[in-house]
Amino acid sequence: MKLTLFKTLWGHDGTYQEAADMALAADFNGLEAPAPDNHNQLAQLGQVLADNRLDYIAEICTAGSYVPDCRATPDEHLASLEKKLQLSRELSPQFCNVIGGCDAWPLDTQIDFSSAHRHWPKNTICSAVLKPIEAAPFSPPGSHATCYAPYRS
Repeated sequence: MKLTLFKTLWGHDGTYQEAADMALAADFNGLEAPAPDNHNQLAQLGQVLADNRLDYIAEICTAGSYVPDCRATPDEHLASLEKKLQLSRELSPQFCNVIGGCDAWPLDTQIDFSSAHRHWPKNTICSAVLKPIEAAPFSPPGSHATCYAPYRS
């Protein structure tokens, strides 16, 4: 087993190159960074990863940024996930961390959302771990329990 270390970009407000410089200075092997939203971000991140020979973990938040939009429907979350998985795949991520869905959804909806991966063609996604966001501050009191459903595809 080989230990690999990744610098996360949670809270990082600098450039991809600045993150890469920090990772290399700390002897890290790669970056865990948000999945690109568009081809421009894909090109920028891809260039930094290639130039610095860094591995990548894709961090995917569905229908939003670090806090998924609970007003979005499950289908909108799945469409967002599919788009970000496709763009991330071009960077050959080690795997994808997916923070998806909404903890305020009824439990049945959360279970349906977290099992939707079974319907994806195997060749369209990278290995992924799905973890719906928990205890978001905007959750209504008494909202349904969060369904935590890690998987690898």
